[in-house]
Amino acid sequence: MKKNKFKLSALAIIIGINVGSVYAAQDDADVEVAKAATAAEKKAKRIKDNEETEVIVVTGFKDSLSKALSHKRHADIGMDVISAEDIGKLPDVEIGDVLERIAGVQVDRGDDGVVSGTSIRGLPGYFNRTLYNGRVISTSLSEERFFDSQVMPAAFMSRVEVHKTSSADVVEGGLAGVVNLKSIRAFDIGKRAIRFKATATKPSNSDDTNSDVLAVFSDLYLDDSLGFTIGVNNLQYDTETQKSLSADPKQKHTEEQQGADFNGDNDLNDTFYLPASVNYALDQNFRERSAAFVNLEWRPTPELKVFGEVFYSGYDEVKNRSQARIKTKTGKFASNLNNDFVESSVYESDNFSEDERIYLNAFHNTNAGLEVTNQLNERESDTAVAFVDVEYLYDAWTFNFGANLSKSKTTQFQVEGKSALATNSLDVKMYGADIDSVWQTEFVNYPNELEFKPLTVNGQRLDAEFESNSWGLDFDGEYEFDFDNDFIMPTFIQFGLHYTEDESLALKPSANFGNKLAGLPISPESIETRIVEPSRGDWFDGALDTPMEDFFWPVTDMEKIIQHNNWTSEMLRAAAIEADNVIYNPGIDDDLKEDITAAYVRLNFENAAGDFTGNLGLRYVHTDQFVTGRGTSGFIDEASGDPLLDPTYQSEISAVLDENLTSERSYDNYLPSLNLRYLPGDDWVIRTAWSSTMTRPLREDLKLLDKYNKGSNTLTSPDPELDAFVSENVDLSVEWYFDESSALTFAWFYKDIDTLTGQLTSVKSTPVYHLETEQVYNTDINYDEKINDTGAIIQGTTIGFEQPFSYLPSFLSNTGIKVNYTYIDNSRPDLLKNVSKDNAATTLYYDGTKFDARLSHVYRSERSRKLGIADTPDHYRRPSSTFNASVNYKPVRYVNIGLGISNITDEAIIDYNESGSIKNVSDSGRTISLSITARL
Repeated sequence: MKKNKFKLSALAIIIGINVGSVYAAQDDADVEVAKAATAAEKKAKRIKDNEETEVIVVTGFKDSLSKALSHKRHADIGMDVISAEDIGKLPDVEIGDVLERIAGVQVDRGDDGVVSGTSIRGLPGYFNRTLYNGRVISTSLSEERFFDSQVMPAAFMSRVEVHKTSSADVVEGGLAGVVNLKSIRAFDIGKRAIRFKATATKPSNSDDTNSDVLAVFSDLYLDDSLGFTIGVNNLQYDTETQKSLSADPKQKHTEEQQGADFNGDNDLNDTFYLPASVNYALDQNFRERSAAFVNLEWRPTPELKVFGEVFYSGYDEVKNRSQARIKTKTGKFASNLNNDFVESSVYESDNFSEDERIYLNAFHNTNAGLEVTNQLNERESDTAVAFVDVEYLYDAWTFNFGANLSKSKTTQFQVEGKSALATNSLDVKMYGADIDSVWQTEFVNYPNELEFKPLTVNGQRLDAEFESNSWGLDFDGEYEFDFDNDFIMPTFIQFGLHYTEDESLALKPSANFGNKLAGLPISPESIETRIVEPSRGDWFDGALDTPMEDFFWPVTDMEKIIQHNNWTSEMLRAAAIEADNVIYNPGIDDDLKEDITAAYVRLNFENAAGDFTGNLGLRYVHTDQFVTGRGTSGFIDEASGDPLLDPTYQSEISAVLDENLTSERSYDNYLPSLNLRYLPGDDWVIRTAWSSTMTRPLREDLKLLDKYNKGSNTLTSPDPELDAFVSENVDLSVEWYFDESSALTFAWFYKDIDTLTGQLTSVKSTPVYHLETEQVYNTDINYDEKINDTGAIIQGTTIGFEQPFSYLPSFLSNTGIKVNYTYIDNSRPDLLKNVSKDNAATTLYYDGTKFDARLSHVYRSERSRKLGIADTPDHYRRPSSTFNASVNYKPVRYVNIGLGISNITDEAIIDYNESGSIKNVSDSGRTISLSITARL
């Protein structure tokens, strides 16, 4: 009998893929559960069943619902998959845009609307593990363990798998879950395929039109034994975000100073608070991504398969922020407020020593200041992945050998120019009590001319470098048993040995030039300005009550200054070192390396009737951690109040530059797992899972060198001895398939995380170094020390419903719905932030022959962004409700024309304080896209 080919996947919960029956399984939704007469037949059936049930492939909506539900119905693990067709129907630019429609998955977006992180069941991105074709992929944009979805084109994927429960063969690191990105392969298509897609997009907040071009070619050669696929993509995306930001309301003053009783208790001894500043900003963000992948798959015999792939992504980003900051405090505050326009809110809070706080949500400031800044932030990132897999079948054995390499490097250049009013002061009325809008500012008697102080320049990142690299080797095997009895019998055993080396490096040189520009090739006449005026449109979205044509704000344009004077990072660094009284920081060179050795064994079993299956396994993980920090022991310049370099708190003070600090440790984790599935009737499936999963702490928290914040006089101290996070997980699901294309599903999950990283705050008398006297003396500094804190319990439920309305008359029979809702309860909102209790995603669809349409809606309830400490109030993000839509038309067989709209309702991102006043409003607008796709 011809042997079926089988692949051991590090992600699959049910192992055993019959390559010969993969595509037959996609065409046949029926899953036969019958007892095999021979060991070979049993193996063929198991491989077929596993391939049918390993992936919930959504290849459309109406036509593929029955197949997708069949895959879900026979899976032994909680896993969802979105396929390439689903990805292509809505205007998805990056992988993160796709994931938010999956039950239990939430995405966070930055101020520019771009996905900045993915959460599974409420846990932040660093609790997840992202793999590329089952292999580790490293990215360096975030400097952390997060996967940066911006580097990965969604159109390169044949499917995206999200594993919500675990088993012993799953790569560790995904305490919350694992996301596996599966690229397009020639054997998945089975014939020559050429795809070209060109998309033009128009953001509503930008005057530019953006482009996204994709080309993919795939074919089989050598009598269909060699598969070749190549894809290229170029994305150019320019967006503008209008922002309003306010500082925390920490300005503390008494009613007696103002002669006003704000809370009406006839007592002028009360204190009141208001924000120190309100900022209005325009972020112009230009992104360009050039990406490509190529893979080869060779199947010379039924027993041997070799697969290799190389992926590359070059990502360039330029952010230009122009900002005007209205400072509510200038000089002595007592004479600033005019009592003719004051509103206050009073609320109780556990964060503060007082029983209640008085917050001014509206005030008239007759002596406000104005500061204008322009920040240029350039990032260039290169990410490359290469891997090879060799799979061999011998009798009842299957072996898999693999190797992978992933490298990512990001360089960053960030410089800021700043100036403030010299002698003028502003007369302003401000109102910020409505959490549905920005802080509103009315300028009273706005001056005709503004005189500014000399420009100050701060080189915040002078070609900073961040690297994230990994490589690994793995060996997996399986042996097929030949048992035949009337009770529960083992079917096959799996085992494997994996080795991975992860390394991250960071170097962050900076310089604060102040207004000391001597030695730099710049003259006053070369300082150009950008004038903020009506030509910018509704820049602050109605924030300014005074018509914009009545005033203008000159904002220094650092990009033009740099281009005009041909500045380079090397030039700025050299000038900083040579200039007098310029504080230059060569940066801290951090290196975190983790050598990880893992071994696992997993036993699979089923009963004679085939209505009860499961697996029991154990994964052992050994981690060797090496941390190196190279920099300068931290001393504070008493004269300027600035740190000479990022300070390091050591028991003994040393002034030696390039001090080397190292830390080493090793630790072990044992991760058992059990997965069970039971079929009580023809239309019902009950499954349960128990497992232990782990995630390592944030890289920033494991470093050696402390960081000093001059504004708060705070030293943040990491700890390389922090424990890894381990969770005990229990999952239970019940599914009712009342029709072959319809289902009602319920899932309950429970995660008991043993420890999290907390923070111990204290004040310490710290030795510091005086630059002029060269003496060491003590001063009080606030310390925030990272510690092992109490863990958390995350639990919740997910309900899913999907049904095509094929019973309706006429064209309505082509419509349908797919909806899911997830409730999440978080016992530690102080440590696990940004968790929404209520999360829902709905897709309505019409799927015709020549025409199809989609309307999707994603909802997240309110979530905490920052729980206040000391004098800081809590921050929350307002509930979000996002609509996306698309329509597609096929004028001829091989051509598709699509129209898409993202963020239809122009939903803004709004954060607010516990008092109800505005913290942050970011409006990146809606985006309209027009695409044409050709398939040959």
